[in-house]
Amino acid sequence: MEQVEEMMNLLMAVWNNIANTFSTDPASFEPAYFRAVEWGAAEWCEGFLLGAHMFGDQWTSLWLTQSKLATPFLRLGDEAGFEMTKKEKDAEKWMSVVPDALVDIHAYWLGHRSNSPSRSPSVPPVRREHNVGRNDSCPCGSGKKFKKCCGAPTTLH
Repeated sequence: MEQVEEMMNLLMAVWNNIANTFSTDPASFEPAYFRAVEWGAAEWCEGFLLGAHMFGDQWTSLWLTQSKLATPFLRLGDEAGFEMTKKEKDAEKWMSVVPDALVDIHAYWLGHRSNSPSRSPSVPPVRREHNVGRNDSCPCGSGKKFKKCCGAPTTLH
């Protein structure tokens, strides 16, 4: 259990570092493959695409309206795209545009978050239930009329 906690702490530290970078200076973010040779751009982009795929419809609208943003990830992280990249020998080109695409994707989501109704102050939802009339059966299941049961001023259940 101690190892799990340590791993979660490390993951959260990385998560917080990335979140801080994107909130203060998105252009300074560098994907992990720039720091270690053994972690290739293809694997990083494949993981990015898998993460985006987890949120399906939300990301589909981004890819449909801003298709050029998906290109570097598809050229490096998708099997067919990677085959094309190997054939054209332009992996360096696609690796170099990934950070810029990430900044643009961040800006896209930031714009959508700030325009989102869920981000604006809102009135809590009001639950509208069927009001029981005085002559209706009591909802407690007693079989009595509401006015003679739970609706009576002196009756407490």
